Amino acid sequence: MNKIFLSCLILLSGFGLKAQPIDINKLEVEWTLLSNNYEGKNQFTASFIIHNKSQQILPASGWKLYFSHPRKATQVITKNAIITTINGEFCSLTPHANFKAVLPATKSVITYVAEGKALTYSDGPGGLYLVFDKDPKKTYNIVNFKINAVPNQEKAKLKLSPASIYQKNEAIKNETLSA
Repeated sequence: MNKIFLSCLILLSGFGLKAQPIDINKLEVEWTLLSNNYEGKNQFTASFIIHNKSQQILPASGWKLYFSHPRKATQVITKNAIITTINGEFCSLTPHANFKAVLPATKSVITYVAEGKALTYSDGPGGLYLVFDKDPKKTYNIVNFKINAVPNQEKAKLKLSPASIYQKNEAIKNETLSA
């Protein structure tokens, strides 16, 4: 009888325990521009990459990431989140049913399409903060945020030496325009 009572007491006491909240300072978010002119249209693809460097799990649901973004997202390619324009540049990213919890030492990638082109760092998102559904009045700033605004295929062009640029320009023929 005592064993049953003790087992019930242990079981019931577990319902009052709260899961350890994630250490927001060890959550890193990276925004990477993948390409401009996606599908030959005036749109680009980019990814939010959430790196969990904490010892806790970022759950698969129950939170939203808010941010400012000058370009309107039109589609989430990875189908694991919903990006909503709330007002003007103010947006939210909500995990979708396909989003998997981000375990410690892992990452999750959310790739989307947005209108226009992303040409500089100012075309990326900013002011990221996380809000959990259980406490919507409490915000958690994402302090570890990085922008990779130059697509990988364009990085090589930026690394050209002055000599190679000179040689390339040397091939340009001067033409005289007459009035």
